Amino acid sequence: MIKKQIVKWPHPLALPLLLLVSSGCASKPISTETQTVERSYYLMGTSLELSAVSKNREQTLAAFDDAFQVVKDAEQRLSTWIPNSELSQVNAAAVGKEVKLSPLLMRDLTTVETFARKTDFAFNPYIGQLVQIWGLRTGGRIPTPLQLDQAVKASAPGAFSLTHSGVIKNRAGAQYEEGGFGKGIALDDALDALKVTGLKSAVLNFGGQIAVLGNASVPVVISNPSLRTETLVSFSESKSSIATSGNSEHGLTVKAKGKLTRIGHLIDSRTGQPSPFIGSITIVAPTATEAEVFTKIFVLGLEGGLRFANDHLIKALWIYPSLETGEWLVRTSQSWKTPLTLAPHCHNYPDHPSKKEKE
Repeated sequence: MIKKQIVKWPHPLALPLLLLVSSGCASKPISTETQTVERSYYLMGTSLELSAVSKNREQTLAAFDDAFQVVKDAEQRLSTWIPNSELSQVNAAAVGKEVKLSPLLMRDLTTVETFARKTDFAFNPYIGQLVQIWGLRTGGRIPTPLQLDQAVKASAPGAFSLTHSGVIKNRAGAQYEEGGFGKGIALDDALDALKVTGLKSAVLNFGGQIAVLGNASVPVVISNPSLRTETLVSFSESKSSIATSGNSEHGLTVKAKGKLTRIGHLIDSRTGQPSPFIGSITIVAPTATEAEVFTKIFVLGLEGGLRFANDHLIKALWIYPSLETGEWLVRTSQSWKTPLTLAPHCHNYPDHPSKKEKE
């Protein structure tokens, strides 16, 4: 059975420069010594961890609080778990009625619309009804053919139209689903908030997605898609965001017609079905929003995803099982230049993708 797949934050002892915990609430005198300051918050159903090296602990904690506030604002704006959030109000609107948007939500929906078109809707922000019929928030279930057909039509491109000041729902059942973009947008807002405070370097870990401010080189480890406690790949990154996704991450086991069926949480909106690809995808991108949304090329499968990543200069890495040996293989796009350290039973794909495509 496939279990949750995450990008793991290295153990504190493996990262003494970054992860010396000093997040107590008691006020302390300003120190002239360099120290690592860390704080954790709970938002969007997961933890947001912030870490920075600083000579002024109190100023750094104040900067972290500013970042927390903009992420909280993003949650209030985007979370459809919150009935009165701005995006929930968009989803509840009648067909054909324009809903006026705040400047920030207009920015958000314009951004996700752009990425949806760029990926030919491999990333689709309109899959709310598909998430609902598969019960991905309620333990999982198998939809009827009629439910599936209706949800695919509701989720198709053109479900919503943006105007100069708002958004219009174009068909019944159309629903935004922020699960594919909300954390990325919130992380980018947090990075912007930290920059405003003057903080030069920080590391943010938001439920497994990492964002790095400044030149700090951060170790990243990717776990076995079937065994989250086992590391298969490790590398270091700076000035970027790293996101990993796969059907192991939020997969569910449901009973249908007397049989147990495993369903993944990454849905291909073109078919309405969970992606059958086994493994994981990791994206390294300049922004957290790009990193999160581009993980959705997972639904294109390995070869389709590679073609897309190479065509669009996306830094992507796949981990998947060999059909011959069962061992884990790693395959990267042409833009991936970062050296990798692999576990003994994890191997690079024999031929570089660029060579294979040229043949």
